Amino acid sequence: MDYNKERPFNDTKELLDNLGERHNLTFSTYDQGQEILLKDGYFTLINGYQRAFETTEIEKFPDGFSLEMLHHLFVLENLLSTEILRVILLLEKKFKNSIQYVISKHINDKNHEYYLNPYISDLYNNTMKTSNNLSRILRKATGHYILKKFIIGDEIPPSKEHPSQALLEYRKTGNIPPWVLVNDLTFGDTLNLYSALQDKYKKEIISIAFPNVKFSNRNKTTGDERNIEFVSSVMHLIKSYRDGLAHGDLLNKIQGNQELKWLQIDELINHTGVVTEAEHMLGIGRSDLLSLFISLWILTDNYSTENLFTISNIVLEQLGLIFGNENLSNARKAFKTPSDFSKRLENLKRNTI
Repeated sequence: MDYNKERPFNDTKELLDNLGERHNLTFSTYDQGQEILLKDGYFTLINGYQRAFETTEIEKFPDGFSLEMLHHLFVLENLLSTEILRVILLLEKKFKNSIQYVISKHINDKNHEYYLNPYISDLYNNTMKTSNNLSRILRKATGHYILKKFIIGDEIPPSKEHPSQALLEYRKTGNIPPWVLVNDLTFGDTLNLYSALQDKYKKEIISIAFPNVKFSNRNKTTGDERNIEFVSSVMHLIKSYRDGLAHGDLLNKIQGNQELKWLQIDELINHTGVVTEAEHMLGIGRSDLLSLFISLWILTDNYSTENLFTISNIVLEQLGLIFGNENLSNARKAFKTPSDFSKRLENLKRNTI
């Protein structure tokens, strides 16, 4: 792509006039086409889905495709993405609650300047990365810049931070308890706080938040060590989707920065009819939507994912009606789902009951 190429403004009518020649797309009327572009966005629909559907000609959709079909696809994706994000947020809340509970349990009423300082607290691993991460979190807690050796520096200008009202009130008391602080942390900062903790505290957190994560000892690696490794990697995979969805990214544009390993799938779920080792080697169930659903199924209770599975089935049924058998595989590609996705989810549920 030529990023230096001039891109003059085109109004919605001009964009619609170019759809046929540039992308092989039709539209019903100018009024309806303009409404779709203003609501969904030209870039989102065309650039967002063209790689999934393009034929041998780059940036061209198959014959018979219309702007309205892409709009319906986008509506269905929004329905699915909203439900995925809802389940992830529930998981994030449970994870945060478990972290603050374990930290609170072990600090004996000491304040944030103690429990966030790796030089005096025994909660953490002693690494440079730990110090850097905790320094940012202590800055969030206090509203002050943090100097070397975790000395509290000058106050941060109010325009450069956005704390909750609860955090502001507790700052006045000089003691910010973990259950207030953790609630204000981003998912990324929460993962950093978790990563900084010693393994014995991670073990406690996992037992509370994720009781289904129970690996056995393998070779020289204990089950607890494997639990910790799994939670760390899978939470970063989930974070990739959480961040992408929160920013309005399409599913096929989200790149997972971690993968589910086959040994993890093999031990934590009955994968009959869900994914095979051969499929996994080809990328199915590694960082795609199936991997996300497997991860959420393992880490949450069945009630949390029930509605997600139902909506997924509805969305996939609608895709079949809109695109037919000829283009259904490309529609699944737009959602990063393998073939027979509904059957795989049903088997995932059935195998656990």
